[in-house]
Amino acid sequence: MRRLKFLWQNTHLDHKGQQAREHGVAMIFQASGVLPKDFPQILSGDMNAGPNNPAIKNYKDAGWVETDFALASFPGLAQIFIWN
Repeated sequence: MRRLKFLWQNTHLDHKGQQAREHGVAMIFQASGVLPKDFPQILSGDMNAGPNNPAIKNYKDAGWVETDFALASFPGLAQIFIWN
C-alpha cells in the first residue's frame, strides 16, 4: 500500500471585509510556504469572493490552480485550489 502525503487546508474567509479576506489568504500562504514547492496541497472552503476578487487573484498569482468546483447555489463562493 502506497501512502501519499499532502496538506489539506480548509478556510472560511471573511464575508464583509476585503482586508480581512486578504489577510486570511496571507495566513494560508504562510502555513503552506514552509513546505517544499513540490509538496501536494489542497485548499478548500468558503472564500466569500468571486473570481475577480483580489483575494482569489492572490491564490492564482501564487500558483494555486482553481479546480472550478462550486456549490450550484453559490457559484464562485465554494472553491477548491490545488498546489502542484
